[in-house]
Amino acid sequence: MDGELRTKQQHQQEEEKIKSSCVKFIDALWFCYSPFYQVKEYYREGTFDNCRSKWGDLFDCFHLKTVSEARSQEILQSREREKIQAHIWTFHTREEAATAWKQKYGQLDEEN
Repeated sequence: MDGELRTKQQHQQEEEKIKSSCVKFIDALWFCYSPFYQVKEYYREGTFDNCRSKWGDLFDCFHLKTVSEARSQEILQSREREKIQAHIWTFHTREEAATAWKQKYGQLDEEN
């Protein structure tokens, strides 16, 4: 029974190592340089992607492979917290929103 538990734990550790593989970052970088992706990016954004973010992700993955497992988890958790904290919208109270609306579009109310 104890040996079976060890093999399950080893199997879980191997799965975690596979999950933290850098292959997906290599694939993303390879796809970034494909004509399909670049044309789509040009159509949507008006510029080609220089793929710097993909290079950064790949080098981060390589860096995480060189540090201890505990330190690696610590770095990943701190990055996850930063992503959660950073939001794309700026939230306002009702009063702030009403003031901003009147400043920007107040002239429309005066015409009617």
